[in-house]
Amino acid sequence: GLVGSEMWIRDRVIVEYDHGGVTPEAASIIHKELGKIEIKSNDVLLGLPIDAVDWAGSVLKGLIREQIAADLPEYQSNIEIIPGAKVAVKIMLRPQGAIVRGVNVAAVSYTHLTLPTKAQVQISVVAVSLKKKN
Repeated sequence: GLVGSEMWIRDRVIVEYDHGGVTPEAASIIHKELGKIEIKSNDVLLGLPIDAVDWAGSVLKGLIREQIAADLPEYQSNIEIIPGAKVAVKIMLRPQGAIVRGVNVAAVSYTHLTLPTKAQVQISVVAVSLKKKN
């Protein structure tokens, strides 16, 4: 069994995100929005006995859900906390509602009726909130 210092969460908490297949740019924005989660995770869990992860983890899950609701209200979350000397907090984010994966727009010019031109434009849409922080 574990004895002495091995029974305590003594290293930093590892926070891992599953962004639900968003682009790297959107993932970067999500990380900036949720930057305080790693600090909160360490504040709640570091120094606790490993056996305390169950009850402390439920407190941490509540704090994380509150932050996600405030910073990324268009996302739902599923949070898993894996105990051990190095605790892992896995956060799975899924956009709520419909997701626009891509839009095709075709522009046709008929200014020269004898030489019509047609061009196609690709527009990528990402499901991330870009609201201004107060």
